[in-house]
Amino acid sequence: MTRDEASRRVTEWEAGYEQAKVKFEQMKKEAKVTAREVANAAARATSQAAFWGFIAMAIGVLAARRSGRAAASPDDIAIALPTIAVM
Repeated sequence: MTRDEASRRVTEWEAGYEQAKVKFEQMKKEAKVTAREVANAAARATSQAAFWGFIAMAIGVLAARRSGRAAASPDDIAIALPTIAVM
């Protein structure tokens, strides 16, 4: 191998390295953007699930209260209500 061939080969390797470095940086930026989008979507889905879970529990509480009152006799309701002493 002559000196010129060796120099050309080293130059080609350096150019290939620089291209790979640029491509890596581009892919890194794209991965960062994709990760942020996925994280935002996950956060949005989690908050919606929490909201609807709260709504479902509130409806369950109201249904349980209504069912309890419907099943209770009037005497049970009178005992459960606190009385206010008037002086």
